[in-house]
Formats: sequence, structure tokens, C-alpha cells
Amino acid sequence: MNVLIFLGQPIVAVGLGLIVAILTLGRSLDRHEALTEMEKGMASAGIIMLVTGGGGALGQIKPSFVCRRM
Repeated sequence: MNVLIFLGQPIVAVGLGLIVAILTLGRSLDRHEALTEMEKGMASAGIIMLVTGGGGALGQIKPSFVCRRM
């Protein structure tokens, strides 16, 4: 049961998914093509992660600011 809980943690699950994706992508493409495809994915996912992280950070700042003013 502890193993499933560990594997279900978000950072572990994403890391394992990344390793599986790299291994399966690496079989059909050479190194340069695989890196190019990974860069494309990182470029499109990066902006989404940036906006999501910024929104989460702003969501944490706003309640603490409101509590201090009261």
C-alpha cells in the first residue's frame, strides 16, 4: 500500500511518466530528433505551467493581504 501511495505522489508520477516517455520516444527517433520533439513539448507546456504557478501564487498572496488589512 505504501508503494502505491509513493507512486501516486504528483512529482513521482510525473517523473515516471517522463522516463517512460523518453524511453519510448527514444526507440523510434535518433537523439537529435528526440531532443527536438521534447523541446517542442516543453515550450508549449512551459507557458501553461508559468500561468498556473503565477495564478496559484497570486491566490496565496491575496488572502494573506486581506487578513492583514482587517
